[in-house]
Amino acid sequence: KLNEARALAQIEHPGVVKVHEVGETDTHAYLAMELVTGPSLRAVLDELARRSAGLPPAPEPGLGAMAERLRPYSARIAVLRQLADALATCHDQGVLHRDIKPHNILFDAQGTPKLIDFGLAHDARADEDSRIGLTQNLVGTAAYLAPEQVSDNETGADPRSDQFSFGIVAYECFALKNP
Repeated sequence: KLNEARALAQIEHPGVVKVHEVGETDTHAYLAMELVTGPSLRAVLDELARRSAGLPPAPEPGLGAMAERLRPYSARIAVLRQLADALATCHDQGVLHRDIKPHNILFDAQGTPKLIDFGLAHDARADEDSRIGLTQNLVGTAAYLAPEQVSDNETGADPRSDQFSFGIVAYECFALKNP
């Protein structure tokens, strides 16, 4: 996993969580990352769904403010554009996220969406030893996996699987539910 963490550390994009340092001690590997306090896109979409159902707003002030900010469709489109650009940058540098979902998108203090949790990431440039275990295992969250991954037991070691997952996230941004 250190290879993927090092690959992520090379990505410079405002929509990707910044890795400051990657290393290992005698007993542990570590990763020092930018602190992004949220809320998650999942929490914001859930709050928008609550409000559209006529339920009272959630008591968390940051969540309510972000939900209000993303109430207009145009604001959601802007967030998706930022995320699409971040994902394209990852793919251009050979890094596949492999678990794109609203839980893995946090908003920073300025309201910028950030891709987080690259724990299942795959670096296409990694050496063969580190690629074997990753590319032979089906990974990700079931509701966001491309159908061909499930039916053919594929691995998601292809940008198209991230793009499919991104499409599900985009659908959720407007329908406020998973298809």
